[in-house]
Amino acid sequence: MSISANREKRAWVVIILTSVLGSDHSPMWVSPRHKQDADLFALGRKRVRKIQVDNGSDDCHTVNMMSTVKPKSFIQELPAKVYLDLETALNDGYWKRMALLCRNGLGKCIFSTHQLLEIEKSSSPARKLLDHFKQHSMEVQVLQKLLRSLQLYDILENIVTNVPVSVLKPTEDIQETFEIGETVHLMIEAEGSPEPTFEWTHNGQPCPGAVSRIFEIRNFSPETEGEYVCHLTQNIGEDTIQVSSPKFHLLMKKAVPKIEVDLEDTFLEYGEEMMLSCKAVGWPKPSFKWYKDCHLLKGYTESTLKITNVDLLVSGSYYCEVSNEVGQKFSRVAPPCFAPDKPKIVRQPQKKSSYGLDDRVDLSFEVTCRYNVDFQCFVNQNMIGDDHLTASKKGDYYCCNLHYILDRDEWEREDRKPFQFCFLAKSPGGVVMSNVVEIQVEINFEPKIFTARNKFALLICNSEYPGNELRTPQLDAEMLARELAMLQFRCFIYSNVTRSEFRSAARLFSEYIQKGDYAVFYFAGHGFHNKGIDYMMPIDTSSKYVYQNGNLRLPPEKIPNMEDCVKSTWISNVIQESKPALLFSIYDACRNLLGHWSNESEVTDTFKIAEGNSYTLYSTSENYGTDEGLTASLLMEKFVKLVRNKVPVPELVQQFREAYSLSRVKKQIPKAEGDLNQRRSLTDPPKPQEMDKDGVLYEWEALASVGGAHRKEMLLGDQKIEASVKCKHTDIIKDKEKTLSKTTWIITNYINISIEFTQEGKPIHVCNIWKKGLTVDLHFNNGDKKSTDLKGKAINYQILDLQKLKEPLKLELTLRYLPEGLVSVQEFDLGWPSVSKQNEHWNCLD
Repeated sequence: MSISANREKRAWVVIILTSVLGSDHSPMWVSPRHKQDADLFALGRKRVRKIQVDNGSDDCHTVNMMSTVKPKSFIQELPAKVYLDLETALNDGYWKRMALLCRNGLGKCIFSTHQLLEIEKSSSPARKLLDHFKQHSMEVQVLQKLLRSLQLYDILENIVTNVPVSVLKPTEDIQETFEIGETVHLMIEAEGSPEPTFEWTHNGQPCPGAVSRIFEIRNFSPETEGEYVCHLTQNIGEDTIQVSSPKFHLLMKKAVPKIEVDLEDTFLEYGEEMMLSCKAVGWPKPSFKWYKDCHLLKGYTESTLKITNVDLLVSGSYYCEVSNEVGQKFSRVAPPCFAPDKPKIVRQPQKKSSYGLDDRVDLSFEVTCRYNVDFQCFVNQNMIGDDHLTASKKGDYYCCNLHYILDRDEWEREDRKPFQFCFLAKSPGGVVMSNVVEIQVEINFEPKIFTARNKFALLICNSEYPGNELRTPQLDAEMLARELAMLQFRCFIYSNVTRSEFRSAARLFSEYIQKGDYAVFYFAGHGFHNKGIDYMMPIDTSSKYVYQNGNLRLPPEKIPNMEDCVKSTWISNVIQESKPALLFSIYDACRNLLGHWSNESEVTDTFKIAEGNSYTLYSTSENYGTDEGLTASLLMEKFVKLVRNKVPVPELVQQFREAYSLSRVKKQIPKAEGDLNQRRSLTDPPKPQEMDKDGVLYEWEALASVGGAHRKEMLLGDQKIEASVKCKHTDIIKDKEKTLSKTTWIITNYINISIEFTQEGKPIHVCNIWKKGLTVDLHFNNGDKKSTDLKGKAINYQILDLQKLKEPLKLELTLRYLPEGLVSVQEFDLGWPSVSKQNEHWNCLD
């Protein structure tokens, strides 16, 4: 590999190799004069080879176009919008990393520890940092390099310098040899603005799906040998620039065969098929020979040896020889053995319909086997003594009978959980287990009746993730809210919230919770699990590329940015500050593990000291994903049918898990945990204190208000038309008793706007004078617009994201009669509907 003498400008080409043929090869280093700039890492069967190559001149010439920034202009010349976006992004945890990059020589500013502390104390560290950059006359092209190092590509896209694309690394052709089965990663580094597109070719032919800077070739083989080139295309105005990278010449290396899957000991039964398998790789392709007791078995030249209808003549020692022109390898010796039969189940244990305390349980388990069988029996995973068991034999059939008394003391020790019985049958040929028989004790007693002070629920449903939308979160939240409202829970529903809106909603919710209340928290959306903590993803969660556990041998992975997510521990701690009597949390999100990707420090955010009041249901277990149907998630499809059951929360969750297990869905495994030490139920009635009527409940109704009917006259020609505008919450509750109640049970961050037109007391659509039709234009001050023909009694429109309103909601209503060119415009001030009130000064949340 040749390396040019230009050492002023240099770049790295990283080729990541995953060897499946062993690591017995000596390291390959670059030429001695570049040895100080090259590293070869070896770990097990993987190698990372870093090869330094020189880069040519990086002089760039901008293309003169309007509304661009010159690369060597100063950062204070950036557009104000770009500058504000840059400040916002850096304030979100990136300013310090950018300052540290400057320490490493990427910028002209070198910050001391004292300067970093001063910046951190300011109200806007990013603004302080950028002021330093201004003082040192930082150029836009230097800022672009810093942003590229921080992977802030969203900001980079807004800083257009019209610099033609150029390939920085590698600067010359590369030739390497690889062993069969290796994973090869080809990578180029390029600069240019705007960003180019990438396309890799193999021997002149496009590689499907290879459209990024990194190209992965898995399982390197003779078919993947050849010449690879990356072609870059950039559009600057009406000009198209095309650049090709240096060539990557990949060659196959000859190698001695390596046995990947060796022979295993085989236990056979008479008359069945014997199969021995030896899988190996090597180049040239290896051949196989099979031996029995050191004698060649003629005709067997495949990697698998099959012999049908085996008997005692098959006994012996088998091994395989794998060879090619480079060398040979021998498998281990495997002597097949004939195993005795293991028991086969004839009859599973069956229980009767019901049991009470001190009742006797009689269960039987029957198997058949040609060898002697021993039995054991377990209750709640504890072995039962032989004095409770009787065994019998008739020919090759064995039966075990259990006689067990359901003891009250044992039931109390097990926290009144169901008794679970299971049999084990063991012979020289193996072990079989019976089905688990679960017996729920039925007992007549008067349990303590619990009450709640007030009952509130916060339901957050995110579905509109960019490029990864979900179907059912809002439907799931509305279904659950409908059932909770029937249990007299006052429910908040927030849909499609950002991180700041997520946290504000939680803070607002905690303001309503008081000591002795029941609180339910529900989240539906994307999430993940990392180092014992569950993370919920707002809709503005960004992504970043990281190396798995910092391992440069593996390609970088795209993962969610943890700083943009909300931790389950944070939500729990915020609600627990109000000391509710019950906190029931439901997380309907994926819990895939990101720990093996994360290079973050250990999690320090933990739950507060257990209050004995919480219980949590997860839609799935760690390292499992979740799924959704057409109208509901797999969790909510089952759970919503059980919410009104009058049982304690742990038993409610257990009922759900049993119902879920019957569905035989294996895509996700629900999990529950908690420290609830009282038998509290979601159905417990609320008993507000007298002070709550003029306090928290009054504030709830004030927040829920959406204003009355707004009526105004509109003059269309010489005709007077009365327009009526009404705001109302989405009609989620269908129950007549609840809709007739004066209490508002559900507050959402979206409302319906209903507009009706009348003339002389009649709906306008039945008046003959307007038989040719009226056109209605709606224009809200939040940017929403709608134009429609008036065909029915009313026009309905839904306003979303009320939490984003920064001023009272206003509607400009335009009525048109096109046949005569008549137009009438009227403005309606709709005030602060529902949760938009949190933006008023007296209710502002941080």
